[in-house]
Amino acid sequence: MALGATVYLPSNGQWVTVIDAGGPATQDAATITNPDTQITASTRHKFRIQNPNPLRPWIKLRQGYDGTLTGITDTVPALWGRVYGSGDAWQRCDALAGGSPALATSPTTDGTDGTLTYTKPDPASNTYHRHHYDEFLVGIETALAGSTGVTTTSIIQAKQETIAGT
Repeated sequence: MALGATVYLPSNGQWVTVIDAGGPATQDAATITNPDTQITASTRHKFRIQNPNPLRPWIKLRQGYDGTLTGITDTVPALWGRVYGSGDAWQRCDALAGGSPALATSPTTDGTDGTLTYTKPDPASNTYHRHHYDEFLVGIETALAGSTGVTTTSIIQAKQETIAGT
């Protein structure tokens, strides 16, 4: 399969979908080591920062999911970055807390837009320094699962962020 179309993160901090509906419910690999060969599903999008905002040096991830899910296995994403057009290999971007922590779901307290429920991004666990990279890709190391509800509507979104704690 081929990746979906490249999407762009605006400098204003708006959320952008980087894994389409149902994508978080499919694992790319238990441990992703080569995004070029392991992150290939059409639900995944490379995303770029065309005009990097120096006041927004962070990438934050969140998940939209069915708020009726129970018995949830939380999604564990892996964020990869590189300089666009450089020919450089992808580099894994660790969260501020280290590694690739789960996008923790809490259906009773997470916010909703009436269709999806959204994880509240943890300032340390779901925030990544973008370094000098301007092209990114998210893969799934642990897929979203639940004993009730549906996973086919789940998405992953990203945005530029001003500081880690917001």
